[in-house]
Amino acid sequence: MGSNITRESVPTISRNGSHRESTSREGTPRESTSQESASRENMSRESTCQDIESASNSYRVVKHAKVLGKTFHEAGATLPHLSAMLRSLQFGGDESWTEALSRKARMTKTVCDTVANVPDAKKLKSYKMAVRQVSDGMTVEALVIGMMEHICDAAKNDPSERSMEDQVRQLRDTIDKLSQMESSIPKEIHHFVAHDNAHQFNALGGDQNNLLGSGTQFIRSHFDGGITHGSR
Repeated sequence: MGSNITRESVPTISRNGSHRESTSREGTPRESTSQESASRENMSRESTCQDIESASNSYRVVKHAKVLGKTFHEAGATLPHLSAMLRSLQFGGDESWTEALSRKARMTKTVCDTVANVPDAKKLKSYKMAVRQVSDGMTVEALVIGMMEHICDAAKNDPSERSMEDQVRQLRDTIDKLSQMESSIPKEIHHFVAHDNAHQFNALGGDQNNLLGSGTQFIRSHFDGGITHGSR
């Protein structure tokens, strides 16, 4: 007649006399998921910091190019502060904005790299093209303002929020300053003038605009107030 034998796990003794458990303990699924999430967030933050720092390095190449204008340079000079503040943050709460921040950082890097890699005479043209093709029409200052707003929002959830108040205040001041400056790519107003009764047929790469008789024709232009034009 067979008997039931119960096996129990018992500790073993190693050669140096210390006790060693015969089985290993693994973390719970919840702990593992939390650790993986934290790891992804750290990797994402590091990648974003590297993109901002790369953009800052490219800006240093073009910081003396006057053709790019004051607003471009004001935004470019802010980049080192963004990466430094982002590294000091301890994320918490809703972090859904991190992908938007990373996207803006990538676009800023590509735009600045593009401008840095062409001769001075072509920098403005290359910048305008990069804004159209790379950053969905967002200028460098618009990208930088967006990144600053994300970082200021993140600082609200940081455990050390009080210690970052001065830095947040400086970013807010810079946001206000950049928002009030002229765009680094001002809107162009195209116009044609006829001084006689000859007919003009004008086109800007698309629609043909006909000027029949003397006068001024403004193409794709919008005026927010009254205007006066003509001979004096």
